[in-house]
Amino acid sequence: MLASLRSDLYFALRQLRKSPGFAVAAILTLALGIGTTTAIYSLIDGVLLKPFPLPHPEQLVAVHSEEIHSGQEPSQTGTSYPNYLDWRSRNRTFSQLAALVGDAHLVSLPNGSDGAVIPASRVSYNYFNTLGVPPILGRNFTADEDQPGHHVAIISYGLWQRLFAKDPHAVGVTILISDVPYTIIGVMPKGFIEPRADYFRGAQVWASFAPSLEGSAPPGKDRSAGIAEIVGRLKPGVAQQQARADLSTIQSSLAKTYPEDRYFTSVFLESKLADVTGDVRPALLMLMAAVLAVLLIVCTNVAGLMLTRTMKRRGEIALRAALGASSKRIWRQLLIESLILGLAGGATGIVLAGVLLHTALPLVPDDIPRLSEVSIDGRVLAFTVAISILCALLSSFVPAWKLARVSPIESLREQGQSATTSPRTHHFQNTLVIAQTALGFALLLASGLLIRGFVNVRHAKTGFQSAHLFRFLLPLTPARYPDAKKVLFYQNLLPKLAAIPGVRSASAGYPAPLHGAYASAPVEIDGRPNPPDNQLFTLVGVAEPRYFETLGIPVLQGRTINDADNDPKSPFVALVNQAFVKKYFPGENPIGRHIRPDLTELRNQSNDLDPTIRNDREIIGVLADFQQTSVTGPPQPWPSFPTRRPPCSCAPPLSSASPETPCGTKSPRGPSSPASIHSSLSSTRKAWTCGSAVSPARSASRPCSSPPSPPSRFS
Repeated sequence: MLASLRSDLYFALRQLRKSPGFAVAAILTLALGIGTTTAIYSLIDGVLLKPFPLPHPEQLVAVHSEEIHSGQEPSQTGTSYPNYLDWRSRNRTFSQLAALVGDAHLVSLPNGSDGAVIPASRVSYNYFNTLGVPPILGRNFTADEDQPGHHVAIISYGLWQRLFAKDPHAVGVTILISDVPYTIIGVMPKGFIEPRADYFRGAQVWASFAPSLEGSAPPGKDRSAGIAEIVGRLKPGVAQQQARADLSTIQSSLAKTYPEDRYFTSVFLESKLADVTGDVRPALLMLMAAVLAVLLIVCTNVAGLMLTRTMKRRGEIALRAALGASSKRIWRQLLIESLILGLAGGATGIVLAGVLLHTALPLVPDDIPRLSEVSIDGRVLAFTVAISILCALLSSFVPAWKLARVSPIESLREQGQSATTSPRTHHFQNTLVIAQTALGFALLLASGLLIRGFVNVRHAKTGFQSAHLFRFLLPLTPARYPDAKKVLFYQNLLPKLAAIPGVRSASAGYPAPLHGAYASAPVEIDGRPNPPDNQLFTLVGVAEPRYFETLGIPVLQGRTINDADNDPKSPFVALVNQAFVKKYFPGENPIGRHIRPDLTELRNQSNDLDPTIRNDREIIGVLADFQQTSVTGPPQPWPSFPTRRPPCSCAPPLSSASPETPCGTKSPRGPSSPASIHSSLSSTRKAWTCGSAVSPARSASRPCSSPPSPPSRFS
């Protein structure tokens, strides 16, 4: 048997060597199809399929609170820390349940050197126990370090290497996090990455939850503040449905006990892998389907080549059959030839896949999670071998099946009469060509639709002038820049920016269009009922004078915010957009009407005692609509208020943090509008924006680099 297989293998190699043009064409065709399929599969495997490098990753789940209003679909939100504590103490289905809050902070040595704004998180003491990964140096958090007064932190291996050159005595050393001293108690292992989908999956510092419980208005004690992400580890043998029912029962009880939870009667639970990859899964699967269609076209093409070659060899094969070769032996011979081509194409395809990944991965948007885990490993190689064999089988099946339907005598007669293929063979080849054309046309239509959608997004009307607009972040920490100093800082900074040669204007506001996490708050409107059980919520923002002029957003009616509106003695005012007017003042003049926003839930320690957070505000102007969070969705109703206090006074409700100021500068060398749109699509950022408009005649200073999220604070 082995001798027979060896003989067939040598014969197949001799036959392919006699037809080098056919062999090269078939191998290259297969290599293109297998290579692109392998590259896409490696992406899907690394992002969607590969388990997290954590102990028993199948037990990890993400838990979200569900906000349910009458007549509306449930929405998933963050969870308040008090609710989390109740879940943790009362559940029966989790071995561990942890909470975390992602943010970005200025981290430096005690003397202020080596400072950088980096991703950081506040975590409950059992967070790393839940993930199953202990520090490699030092110790983990303890339960009492979740209580006020404990400023301790665990740092990443990379930060340990950068700040301390892997000095083992780094444990016990103090670092500054947003200018607040924290003691290092541990170092995480090299390569540890949190199972998260957002920017904070690259966190380099983890502090205990204690700072969230400190101050005059600690967000960690506010049951209405959904600041935390929840990750849990199921007990062995517990199903996700059972765990969801367990927590939903607890949450339903809390909703009956606490008014703040009256709309939060259930929870949503999913595997951590699904939570991390949920947003990108449909797009990647669609891409894989398209590549598999291309691979099918490749197989059809190679099958056509092999059919033509086999029909030219039908006399030879008929002679072998007449001399006693069985049909099984002939099929095996054709299959071995196809396997040689398929495996050679697969080997070449692996090289091509490596080149494609090396070239394309740096171009992939960084908001796709787990890109660091994409590689050509054993799993991908096994997939490549499998599809190579599958391609060989598919390519050899058609000519072998076709040949089996022709008798040896007829083949010898046709071979003697003509060197051309028979009409039946022509008909079958035409069928293969039609199949290839149909698949190619379907892919062409799908590609055209995707390209058209992409072009539409690139040229979408945003409502603001993003050409030559720069924005950057300033890490002003509350410890070094309390509110009073922030006021002076911005009062001094903005005129200096505006005075730079070529700069037309500079201002600040929160959030930036297409770059901010818009906060929402209850708003009472003149003449509209606002029952406590069905409060009206709208997006809200704040702006410095000349902010909308810098962005190029016109005022359609009334006036914009000016310097006098920031005077503490001046009346409280508000700007609204067209969408707000259309929804709440249809056919009416909104100028002079009043709204009363309740900014209580957006408070932080600096504005908790501010009596103005519920003040009546007069509408002074109407802005043209602009895209706020997406270039595809309609603009949402949105009022904006003068800062009156420094920009940190209004914070995103889910972060409980004070966003620091990113600034933008309009420059002739700056990013174009499409680039700005692409940036907004690739990440959602919580940010204050300073805008600087630069005259085309002169160049402005280059913008400083900025992290994907603004620096904030722990305390």
